[in-house]
Amino acid sequence: KLYLDKSQSPFIWRPKQAKPVDEPSIIIDRLEKKDKEMTHEYTFKWRSFILHLVICYELFRANEVSQALEKLNGLKNILIKKTNSASEGWLFISIQDALWHVITASKAFLLLNNNLIDEAYELISEIQPVNTMKRASQAGIHGIRAAVFMEYGHRGNIIGLTEAMKAVEVDRTNGEWHFLVGKCMGRIRRVSQCYTVVDPLEVKAFNEALNLDKINANYKVYLAQALNERAFRETKQESPKRGSDLYKKIRKTYLASYHMLIEVREMQPNCPHLLTRCAFVMMKMPPDIVDLKFIRECVDKAL
Repeated sequence: KLYLDKSQSPFIWRPKQAKPVDEPSIIIDRLEKKDKEMTHEYTFKWRSFILHLVICYELFRANEVSQALEKLNGLKNILIKKTNSASEGWLFISIQDALWHVITASKAFLLLNNNLIDEAYELISEIQPVNTMKRASQAGIHGIRAAVFMEYGHRGNIIGLTEAMKAVEVDRTNGEWHFLVGKCMGRIRRVSQCYTVVDPLEVKAFNEALNLDKINANYKVYLAQALNERAFRETKQESPKRGSDLYKKIRKTYLASYHMLIEVREMQPNCPHLLTRCAFVMMKMPPDIVDLKFIRECVDKAL
């Protein structure tokens, strides 16, 4: 495996879930269920791609190497089809060298593990060094690392945040990396800082993502959730008097979140994952803002 020491792949990073849910079969089952929820109409299904990459790694951990190779070949075929497509999404185009690097390094690792030395070395010779990639793909390596580690609980989210921030540092023009920063911050906050006010940097990250990709409903619903949680926590900590400037400010934040949820449903009226999240965030609105009809309609449509 020394020949892969400068390559990037989950098989080299070796992410690990905290016990007692570290069994590969448990992780694979969870990821497959999550993948079924991902029905966004993106040309390149980045989220699904990452989930299947992690499943490949977990199949290897479960000693199901042939299944891991089969799934990895499936991901490789997806990349081949996307490369030959004239109508490709911006995310794939910007980071395709990073995606090819990770997939090729992963397959080479599995071949070496299976003692298929000649085939493995042939693949290793095809792996593009990260330092020769364009900045977008160099950032993509960090972004892929972030997305992979984010599937491994609280500790994974901490590593994921570091990697997502590195991705932003290398390429600030990719909304997905800003989104992953905000998403990691939210996850970490809800575990270890659940009584603190939402960090302005979390909201800023989602805003940056949405400014770079204004039609992304996923970014918008996460921003709506962060604003909702910020307003709730400010209300709890400050107990503002009705009619005060702070009360009006918090009220404005709630209403901004509310209107974003309405927009998200209009943008993606048939996505169970987003509809469920919209209903979840709407449920946390104050009694005089919450829309019960909206919640029922979202839940009914999601089922």
